[in-house]
Parts: sequence; C-alpha cells; structure tokens
Amino acid sequence: MLLSGVPAFSAGLAEGLAAYRGKSRVLVIRVQRLDQIALARQKQILRADEPGLAERDMVVFAGTRDAVLPIFGEAPAGMPALSAPPGGFEAVLVGKDGTVKGRWNQPVTLPELFSLIDAMPMRRQEMRTRGG
Repeated sequence: MLLSGVPAFSAGLAEGLAAYRGKSRVLVIRVQRLDQIALARQKQILRADEPGLAERDMVVFAGTRDAVLPIFGEAPAGMPALSAPPGGFEAVLVGKDGTVKGRWNQPVTLPELFSLIDAMPMRRQEMRTRGG
C-alpha cells in the first residue's frame, strides 16, 4: 500500500543519500530484522527484473538499527543504521533529486514501482535521451 503524508528522513540518512543525488534513484527498505519474510519477498520481487532496476538507475538497500545490506547496487560507505518502522516494514523511494517519491508499508510490486518512476519528469527525459 502506497502511503502518503511522508516525513523527511533523519539528518544522518539524508546525508548518506546525498551521495546518490543526481545519479541514482534509491529504494530504502527499513525492517526490524534482516531475516523478515516481507524483506525476503521484496528481494524476490526486485530480483525478477534487475535489468529494469538498472535501466532506471536504481540502488536498493535494506537496513535495521544494526546493519545496512545492499540488495541492488551498493550502499554508500558510512550509511547510518536505519530505525525500525512502526509496522515492521517500510520501503521508501527517493528520487534523483533527493526527495521522497513513494512510501509503502508492504513489499512494492515492480509494476507499481516502475510506473511511479516512469511517470517522473526526469525519467521521461532519460527515456527520450536514451531511446528507451
């Protein structure tokens, strides 16, 4: 479920994400434990179309208060721990401009994720420029 009324990230995480600004879209997955079923499901969904993630300049990582785990691409060095979300799972899409574009409290499907990204003006420009 796409959530609205999203607050900004903590200062530490916002700084960690600054390394991606202008280069990558980031899907940040916050969980209570790295062995959660919802995280395993999200990873399975994302692995179904890694070329689609690459085409959209995506980086994906998951984290808890203890660790950050790269899922697609690399988490930047010094990425701070992530606080656990109230419901146990949260996926947050951050655009190349550094702003939150979407937030889900359950694993997001590729059609939903890709349609949101593909509707963004910057992505539309990329598709025209790259011819795809």
